Amino acid sequence: MQNDYLWGVWFYRVTEYVNAYNEKNEFVQDYEHVLDFTDSDWPAQRNAAMAYFEERGAKLPERIIYPYLSPDQHSGNSGVPYSTYSANISFVFWKSEDDFDEYIVAGNDEAENEDGQLKEKLVWEEHELAAPEKPI
Repeated sequence: MQNDYLWGVWFYRVTEYVNAYNEKNEFVQDYEHVLDFTDSDWPAQRNAAMAYFEERGAKLPERIIYPYLSPDQHSGNSGVPYSTYSANISFVFWKSEDDFDEYIVAGNDEAENEDGQLKEKLVWEEHELAAPEKPI
């Protein structure tokens, strides 16, 4: 077993991204929110991050100036100001503010999620934990 805890720490992070565009499809505002789940119990961290991720997707941030439109909604309403929303969950290995690695486990394209989920599984096994029950 590798002793990562001697020089770094693993935790989960949820990052939300919102972008607003005016009627000319010009970018006018962005919003990014990051929340770290740092409980020493990885399964608890993971469950809390998943719950937050799902909740935030249902309740989009309110500090944005234009209504949210899906890509399909926007394509049918060109010339209308709109906002977009996305979020992801990362499994993060933190050494310092300037030295950390993030492995996306949910919220991005399938290939990137799978790479992050594989890293997550390997790290959990390396630390003698059963692999997460299901992919996020």
